[in-house]
Amino acid sequence: MHRVLILGAGKIGALISGLLAESGGYRVQLGDVDGAAAEAVVRAHGAANLAGFSLDATDGAALARQLAAQPVDAIISSLPYYCNTGVAEAARKAGAHYFDLTEDVAVTHAVRAIARGAAHAFVPQCGLAPGFISIAAAELITHFDELRAVKLRVGALPQHPNNVLKYSLTWSTEGLINEYGNPCQAVTDGRLLEVAPLEGLEEIEIDGTVIDEYVGRYRFSKDDAVTITREENHLVVVDDEAGRDPYYPKSSLTFFSRSVDSQVAFKVDSQGRAVELMFHFGGGQTKLYTRIR
Repeated sequence: MHRVLILGAGKIGALISGLLAESGGYRVQLGDVDGAAAEAVVRAHGAANLAGFSLDATDGAALARQLAAQPVDAIISSLPYYCNTGVAEAARKAGAHYFDLTEDVAVTHAVRAIARGAAHAFVPQCGLAPGFISIAAAELITHFDELRAVKLRVGALPQHPNNVLKYSLTWSTEGLINEYGNPCQAVTDGRLLEVAPLEGLEEIEIDGTVIDEYVGRYRFSKDDAVTITREENHLVVVDDEAGRDPYYPKSSLTFFSRSVDSQVAFKVDSQGRAVELMFHFGGGQTKLYTRIR
């Protein structure tokens, strides 16, 4: 059997360890700073070739002792991105293959530098996105004789949302926030570029009856009010002082301006009628308007 050490017994680490152990081709070690969490995963899967124990992977000496006592062929890190450089260094010293799920560009560059000249594989960014999404895109490309652009959208939209963000948090929240807050890599016109996150807003089509529910008058203060009107499939914000500015749908509740760094988000009641309007301006400023008619 191939010997594998998985670091991190969270949702993703638990899934990977179960899949490998149940395949029958791997002897899996699952280490986590919380030994009880790792042991709970082992009990849940009930596989004889899966063992769980306490291990702080951020402690380089402890990780080295573990690898010396129980050598492995490969290490899979399902830890937060900031732990992975140390794990990659340990894998290099132990002569083991290395895989991680990081989305962080700087960590990926560091792993690439650690791997230079190594006899074993070092494969960062092999999660969902980056990772599987790139594999899917590469396969789809082979079905076209000529290709102008490839755009794939990735999200974790649960069937039954249970949090404010309506997002399925199945992996590291720290990694998610880090990914959305730092520069990322993109291939544009055949060139590898570093681009800002959450940029390149795209206009979408939404039901016109939904837009109609936002039309009305909203007030921030006695002397500060705006009127929302509709033109075709977008909204127009009419400010008593600043004039008119079109806003285009980013989602069913959020609209963005193409002329200024501004977005508007609506809060609706149980009937879908807008009751509040929040302006988001560049620099993090916000203003909340209440609907008056």
